[in-house]
Amino acid sequence: MEKTSGALPLFDRITRAAITLFSANGYHGTSTRDIARVAQVSEVTLFRHFQTKEELFLSALRTSFVPIHAKRKNLRRGGHGEAPEQTLREVLTLFVDMVSYHPESVRLSAVALIEVRGVAEREFYIQLSPLLSAMDSYLAVNMNNGLFKQLNTAMVTIAVTLTSVAYPTLKRCMPVANHSGSSARELLDTYTVFWSEVLAPPPGEDTRQNENRIMSYRDGD
Repeated sequence: MEKTSGALPLFDRITRAAITLFSANGYHGTSTRDIARVAQVSEVTLFRHFQTKEELFLSALRTSFVPIHAKRKNLRRGGHGEAPEQTLREVLTLFVDMVSYHPESVRLSAVALIEVRGVAEREFYIQLSPLLSAMDSYLAVNMNNGLFKQLNTAMVTIAVTLTSVAYPTLKRCMPVANHSGSSARELLDTYTVFWSEVLAPPPGEDTRQNENRIMSYRDGD
C-alpha cells in the first residue's frame, strides 16, 4: 500500500530512495522494485515519474550534488585573492564536505563512471565541473597575484580533488604514526596546512619567474 502522507513529494521520495540504494548496491545491484519498496510506492507509480531506471539514476546523481553546489555558490560570492589561506580553507571545505557529509555523491559518481557510463558519465562531468572550476579559478587568481607558486592549476586542482577523496581511506594503510584525525574538521585542518605549504612560494622568490615555462607547457598540451 502506498503512503502519501510523507513530508516529501513522491518524486523526491523516490529519488531519495534511489540515492540510498544505488550508492549502497550499485546500479546493477539495485532494482526499481527495491527502490519502490523503500520509497513506499508501487513500481507503477515509480514509472509514472521516471520513464527508465537510467533516468532515475540520473536524478539521484544530480540530487546528491545539490547541497554541494549550494555551498559552492556561496563561496563564489566571496572575494578572491584576499586572505588566501582562509579562502583555501573555504574551497577545501567543498571537497571535505562532499566526502564527509555527502558520501553518496562520491559513490554515485563511481557508479556513473564504472557501471552506467554513457549519459551518466556525461552527467558526472556536468556536476563535478563547477567544483573543479572554482578551485582552478581560486588558484589562478592567487598565482597571478604572486601569492602562490606558478604551477599548472589543472594538475593542482586534480591533486586536491583526489587527495580529498582518497586520503581518508588510504591513510589507513599507512603506519599509525602517520595518521591524522578523521573528523571533517581534522581533515580540513590537515589539508589546509599541507596545501598552504605546497603552494606558498619560498621567501623572497619571484613567483613569476617560472610563468613563461608553465605557459609553454600549457601551450604544448
